[in-house]
Amino acid sequence: MASGQAPPKIVNSGAQPSIVPFEHQGKTKAALGDPHSRSGPAKKLSGAADEFVWDGWPDGDFEHHFSWEELKQTNNLMVHWSCHAAGANDHHKRSDCAKNWEDGALLIRYCRGMIRCDHTECQIIIRPQTRRLKIQEQCQHPCRCGGKLTWFECNVVSKIWTYDGGKYFQNIGKHDHARLTHKLHLLPNERAEFEAIVRTNPKAGPLALLVGAPGIEGPGRSVADITSVLANKDRISKERQHITSGPGGGSAETFLQDFATLEEEYPNFILYSQIGAVTVIVMQSPFMRSQLIKEFIQTEAINGLVTDAAHGFWRNKNALLMVSSVFTKDLLCWIPVLFTYSNGASAKHYESHFFALYESIGQEAEERGILVVDELFLDVVDFSEAQRQGKTQAFIRFWQLRQDNTRSEDELREAASAIVKGCREHFQRGVTRLTRISAVIPFGRATAFEFRVQGLFDAEDLATFGERAALIIKEFPKTEPWLSWWISETHAPLLFPAHRKMKPDLWESIPDTTNAEESMHWKLYAATGRDHVLLEGIRSLYAFSDHYQRLATANLSTYPCGVPIRYGSAEPWKLVASRIGRTKPTRAPEAYERRRYKNDGRPPDTAKELAETRSKSRKLQKSQIRSDEKKAETLERNIYQSYPWSNNSCWLDTALELLFNVVAASNHPRIKDRRTWLTEQRDSYRTRLKHYRCISAEDDLKSLFGWLSTVLQREWDKEGCIYSATYFHGYRVKLRICTTIKATEPSYKHYQITSEPQKTFEYRLNSQDHQTYHGKVQSWFRQMTSMNPPPHTLAQCFKTKDGVCLCQGDACDITLNIMLPVCLIIWVEDDDLNVWDFPITLRPLTKEAAADGVVYDMVGRGLHSAEQQHFITRFRTPQGKIYTYDGQLADGVATAHTAKLKDLLSGPEVVLPSGYKTNVVIYHLRGGTGAQRTLYAHQIAAAKRLHQIVFTDEELGLATTVGLDLEGYEQMPGIKRTWMVNPYSKKVADYRPTAFSETPSEKGPEKHLPEPPIFSSPLKAKTPIARRRAKKRRAPSTSPESDHRLSGPPFYCRCGLRGNWNELAIAEPTIECHMCERWSHIACQKGGRASRLTPSQKFTCDDCMLPHLLRQNMIPKPRRKRRVYNSPGKGALVRHGDTYWYPVRLIASRRRDNVTEWQVKWWRGCVFADDSAVGCWVPAERVVDELWQNREERRKIRLGRWQMACQVPGIEDQLLDFDGHVPTAEIKTVLTPHQELLTRLTYQPEDVTEYIPALEDILSNDHGPESLRSGTVPHTGELSLVERAQVGSWFIHNITDARAKQSLWVGRAAYAHAVTLLLANRHKEQILQESKYPHNGTRAEQDAFILEKAYEHQKGSVGDEYLSADTDVDQECLLSFEERLFENSAAAGVAGNHQWGLDAGPHQDNWNPYQYIPSWWNYEDRDERESELEVSAHPFRGEIWPQSLTFHVL
Repeated sequence: MASGQAPPKIVNSGAQPSIVPFEHQGKTKAALGDPHSRSGPAKKLSGAADEFVWDGWPDGDFEHHFSWEELKQTNNLMVHWSCHAAGANDHHKRSDCAKNWEDGALLIRYCRGMIRCDHTECQIIIRPQTRRLKIQEQCQHPCRCGGKLTWFECNVVSKIWTYDGGKYFQNIGKHDHARLTHKLHLLPNERAEFEAIVRTNPKAGPLALLVGAPGIEGPGRSVADITSVLANKDRISKERQHITSGPGGGSAETFLQDFATLEEEYPNFILYSQIGAVTVIVMQSPFMRSQLIKEFIQTEAINGLVTDAAHGFWRNKNALLMVSSVFTKDLLCWIPVLFTYSNGASAKHYESHFFALYESIGQEAEERGILVVDELFLDVVDFSEAQRQGKTQAFIRFWQLRQDNTRSEDELREAASAIVKGCREHFQRGVTRLTRISAVIPFGRATAFEFRVQGLFDAEDLATFGERAALIIKEFPKTEPWLSWWISETHAPLLFPAHRKMKPDLWESIPDTTNAEESMHWKLYAATGRDHVLLEGIRSLYAFSDHYQRLATANLSTYPCGVPIRYGSAEPWKLVASRIGRTKPTRAPEAYERRRYKNDGRPPDTAKELAETRSKSRKLQKSQIRSDEKKAETLERNIYQSYPWSNNSCWLDTALELLFNVVAASNHPRIKDRRTWLTEQRDSYRTRLKHYRCISAEDDLKSLFGWLSTVLQREWDKEGCIYSATYFHGYRVKLRICTTIKATEPSYKHYQITSEPQKTFEYRLNSQDHQTYHGKVQSWFRQMTSMNPPPHTLAQCFKTKDGVCLCQGDACDITLNIMLPVCLIIWVEDDDLNVWDFPITLRPLTKEAAADGVVYDMVGRGLHSAEQQHFITRFRTPQGKIYTYDGQLADGVATAHTAKLKDLLSGPEVVLPSGYKTNVVIYHLRGGTGAQRTLYAHQIAAAKRLHQIVFTDEELGLATTVGLDLEGYEQMPGIKRTWMVNPYSKKVADYRPTAFSETPSEKGPEKHLPEPPIFSSPLKAKTPIARRRAKKRRAPSTSPESDHRLSGPPFYCRCGLRGNWNELAIAEPTIECHMCERWSHIACQKGGRASRLTPSQKFTCDDCMLPHLLRQNMIPKPRRKRRVYNSPGKGALVRHGDTYWYPVRLIASRRRDNVTEWQVKWWRGCVFADDSAVGCWVPAERVVDELWQNREERRKIRLGRWQMACQVPGIEDQLLDFDGHVPTAEIKTVLTPHQELLTRLTYQPEDVTEYIPALEDILSNDHGPESLRSGTVPHTGELSLVERAQVGSWFIHNITDARAKQSLWVGRAAYAHAVTLLLANRHKEQILQESKYPHNGTRAEQDAFILEKAYEHQKGSVGDEYLSADTDVDQECLLSFEERLFENSAAAGVAGNHQWGLDAGPHQDNWNPYQYIPSWWNYEDRDERESELEVSAHPFRGEIWPQSLTFHVL
């Protein structure tokens, strides 16, 4: 290409992500994916040969000359290829100043090609490094997909000659590989586009720029559309920083150059600048200076200046923006007249500001021919000592530099104090703050204090002022330090008229506050924002000042400039003040003032400063009249030392303090160092709670008394603990009643009652209770303790089986609290924001009983702040003193109160600390356990009289059972309670009229439990199969009949039915475990495994099998899916009626009249289409299995509607609910140090070299290294379900991309090792005591031993909840059956692709079961065809597909 060609044009090559599949690059896979295919040309010709386009991808043989100007447009010939640069061998003969390009300095670029994976389906391109050794290291790592990386070299070479006239570029060869998706550089036009977006949206951060900066019509253009380089949020942040840092963000030389440029842009704006320890930049425009001199305004106090400093304008938080403002009549508002940047707030900084201000006033006055006098410098300031001194020094310096000055320095200092006025608002805020400190201003005396303080401003002379100040100190002695600060010689002349040095007319003509300047700060922030860098902030200040100049110009009355600058009144607050007496409704006297920061312009006015000072004074007076021994005794009696806060202990500190005052004696224990003693007791008890698993970690923030119920449950069965437990919990009994009234049958009632009183630990109030009882706790308590409460109506009778109510009567229940605890804890729900009226006493019985101690006295309130996550308490001691305790304040010393009880503890209008609400209220039974016995006896007597409830033992503390003594009623036997899952449960008892041997409500689909089949009982003759199995087993010493004639053999099924054979009526086929010799239902075994055993195989129950599997580490291998035929314990479909099929669990089969029948258990979620009877035995012809891979038969079956079992939450859902289980502090502490190791175990377990017991376990079980990724480890030790979910939650939030790739760690080595680490931490002390522990070994050997023992414990132990929990066998069976019904996979074939009912018609109610199935049931491992979803040539007869079912065939 000739050198005279047109300069190159830069174009955007298109946005590409850092690593994207080939097809996403806009080219075919053949063109980009094949390493032997050639990429497109790097130069583009548009019609004419003279237009050259540089896109960073030079390709093909070409040459081109670039001038220096053209090189800027190409970013110095930047390329996107990965290249290695080298110089020429004869570089010493060449020079970049040569006249001819042939003699110029030569740079050679060698293209490094690309790196690709050897998997044909992998589409990832990796950018190679520039050096060969680094490239070889890259190829040693596996691809992201697991494949092997291969380097495809490239022979393209580029040569660049640099000489005096520019650069000459020559490209040799054509790239035979795809373009790299990972680009490193921005082209100049791309950078210009990015900079334009950033400057248009300066407040948008990196993420907002990546998504699209927010605009009026939604997000704008994403910067990732410019180039794929900007798809990286961190890269966007760096590039944005280069732009937003702006001028002055570089070196000192750059800053000075930019500052000089700024002065050229805004001439006459920067008035003065000084850089050093005291750095100031004073700014003032000519318009601002012109406003300094104005006519005197007689009508309002708006003359003079107002000065204050803004703290949030500059990004540097140590820098201030000092602003002085004046009121202008033209605009009817305050406008700024001087800005000063200051790097501090010392007197020197303020002196520079005020001196520049006085110099400007003097120059403006002289230019107008006005005499310069002190009255021109009137100013309102706050009470900062630095500001006052700086102002005085500036005033002295200004006059000493003037030739017409005749005053000495002392005279000038005195004159300076006569031109300044203090802000009264600062003083008034201090008054308001003091009125809220009850230790300084007694309760109810705030108004009197404010009246006395107001009198100081009305005093006309110093004598009157002194008398009134003395009166304030006399009536409110603790205000003396605060008032002394205000009436000192330094501050009093600035505030009080009696002390002022300013002329009275001038005093009245200027404002009383600096509120005008505070408002100016708000305007500055609203107009220009906050956190400015220096030069940007100066530009903003210039624009802000120019804004006022434009307003003044627009406001001129002469045409054409006179335009309106506002609507309505210029000062609308004056109208508001004339109506309500203040400028804003929120400024009412009772409005809450926010606390402000403490500075040197504020006197001591806090409780700590004032009360402590006064306390010292009192101690001094007492020491004069008492001996040291008596003073120490008095201090010990008056100071209430409680628990000092430590490590999130507020919940336990508050609870223990309240409990102590419940059980405390008349005097506290006399302990020399009570603080240390309490701390040790608290920490020891917290450690004990963690050891007993009442809390998960010592630093966790718990509820106040949530741990107490756990402690009581653990201690309940211990001897001698019954009374201590009943001290904190009560008993309640629930009675259910159902009344049946029918025209054709006699009416009757049937009852259900809890057989044992239920322990009650919590008594809670909620929003509904507040509405019911109008916020009166006494009314709620009376109803709660009543033995004849109004019944609560139930939606249906409690006789319900499988979702079907067997009784149509009207049901209700009542709850009877037969015993209340001595320590009554009443909780207020966290979401209940209502105000409750807690009385000081609660009476469960009459006033006469209260005289005997049956009355509850309030002990205290537990308070909680949701914002601070902190607990405190306000309580009453046995001596009647009231304290507020906060462990974080005063080292655990409680604050005493002198106000009335009703204002601090009881009643609806209790004043609580700001931000806190009542969490619990504790009452104590005045008569103790004696009164508790009296109350218990009264309650059970009332229960017997009103409801005929009888108790086997009526003595408090003895275990008792509950029953009904109703005439004409009898307790129902377990065999008749057919509606219950476990009819023989002892938790509740049912009663029916004795007149009915069988009540009408029991007539239903399952009238009673049938007699057990002959072959299912060990007491009867065995079937041939059972006899053949018995021969294979160990011969028993005696027959089952003789062994169990009295007690019966043990029955222990996973469905929850347990007991012995004589007490239970077993209605289903059973089988015996050859290890524990316990019997269980055949149909309740998972997957119907018990029904498919051969005669030679022994049956092992789950309880015996699980520990065996864990000890042997028998990891089940996945089986190839095949059709499983019907057998007991398996799911099936049964036709109900003539049309629809519903799921069941198969129980047993029989041959009757040459017809095979199945006993079935219908799924409780079935919604039947008609009301026909549902039988337990159905003909085999109406039963089908899942029809695995049977497309034709599935098309013929129309499904009935049921609640999908996969939608019912189970244990797996709890384990995978990571977001609902926050990791405990213990889990975080143990796992966080191993985050990097667990990450490698998740993604690259084969590369882990550390000792990991789980990995060794996988390899030792005949699994090769390839199984390290896929091998499963089921061992979790004694961890509970919640703890396992919390470990999973830690993975989600700490391991990169763990949520999306759960299959790589759930049940794998990474998760198992996390459990090992947790168990090692818990059992470390026991492991260290083992004899084989290598005490003299290395640290690595000791750690390996601990991990090994922890993993052995992990394999050999199982949580109690896994062994003892009942299993929902119906849901378990149907869940497995549903997966085989609706699985869409290559194994299922075409039958899995939405085939159910395609030829038969729509399902019941147009039900679509596929919308409820989990996503993982669709394997996406087969190519589906639309023809598979077409209706056959002979569709169903008489029905038409509804439009709502079109999704079946899409």
